[in-house]
Amino acid sequence: MKKYFSKILHSNDGFGLNEIIGIAAAVVIAAFVIIPGLRTFATSIMTALSAWWGNVQGTVFPTS
Repeated sequence: MKKYFSKILHSNDGFGLNEIIGIAAAVVIAAFVIIPGLRTFATSIMTALSAWWGNVQGTVFPTS
């Protein structure tokens, strides 16, 4: 396994250390951009589902 990673890091065929650093940087930047948006999206979905379930609960299981 160590030999495989060493071969990847030192290869000259277009996939080496620069590409690995670029992928890592892209993942870090995406985490800072996407994760806050996902939190807002999940909050809005949960709020909408809560309101929807309240309507379903009132219609299907009415209280007297």
